[in-house]
Amino acid sequence: MRHHCLAPRCPELVGKGGKHCARHTTEAARRDAQQRGTAAERGYDHEWQAAAAEYLKAHPYCERCQQRGRRRKAVLVDHKQALRDGGARLDRRNFEAQCRHCHGIKTHAETKARVTVTPSDFFQAPPRKTARKSSLIAPSAGDALSRGEFFV
Repeated sequence: MRHHCLAPRCPELVGKGGKHCARHTTEAARRDAQQRGTAAERGYDHEWQAAAAEYLKAHPYCERCQQRGRRRKAVLVDHKQALRDGGARLDRRNFEAQCRHCHGIKTHAETKARVTVTPSDFFQAPPRKTARKSSLIAPSAGDALSRGEFFV
């Protein structure tokens, strides 16, 4: 199913799985590289690519799927502990062969764990009133009856 490009006011339609039209895909990639740095600047250079390819050849199936009794082909190598969290870049013990599905789940969980914003950062609940409105009104006869205060 097709939908509109996510760029504001862009009328172009994008196919399933796409986020931006061709023009805005290029712009988004440029912005991403400016904000995060290139893959090589982040540590994914030729040396990493060679190590990842070697590891993927030795581990052709997704390690996370195998732990759950499934057998899916691995398409990438990810660091078990992310580089930004202090993980070793070229240590094979920090590598994990993954399918796209498992990589997406792991990346989402890592991203979510890094977010430290709480709802209280956006609003502060109003102070609670000390006196309840009902305490200012005389108790009804029904309340007194339920407590056994009236005798007939």
